[in-house]
This record gives sequence, C-alpha cells and structure tokens, in this order.
Amino acid sequence: MWLLLLRFLPRVDGHLSQASGAGASTPGLTPRLALGWGLTFTVVFASFLLIPYLGAFMVGNVGLSLTDLPWVYLAGARPRS
Repeated sequence: MWLLLLRFLPRVDGHLSQASGAGASTPGLTPRLALGWGLTFTVVFASFLLIPYLGAFMVGNVGLSLTDLPWVYLAGARPRS
C-alpha cells in the first residue's frame, strides 16, 4: 500500500519549489475561502445549539434511562437494549 501511495500521490512540498516571484502571492479572502469559513461556523454553531438538548431528548423521547446517559456522551450512540 505504501509503495502505491508513494507512486501515485503528488509530493506535499511541491509548492515550495515554485519560484517566489511576482506571480506567487498569498491568497486573500476568496469567495471559496469565505464559503468554507461560513460553512464551518454554521456546523459548529449548530452543534452548540443541539448537543445540550441531546440528553433530555434521549431520556424523554427515546426512553433511555438516566444511568445509561453517560454512555451516550461517551460513545455518541444509543446503547443497544
């Protein structure tokens, strides 16, 4: 597997060998970069809104006992009954 990866994947430091002249500049805030930051913020913000209510939902609606609730936070899934 390692030999195949070494053969077909490009070098990670390939950008360092390019000439650092007038054409090479650090990109500013591009639309794709702004979209990436916006989507990352949205996912993190949604997590802050949902995660605090997971315990109440699992106990009240799913029927999980309070003694099993720490396993939900540890494993991130409902334990099998």
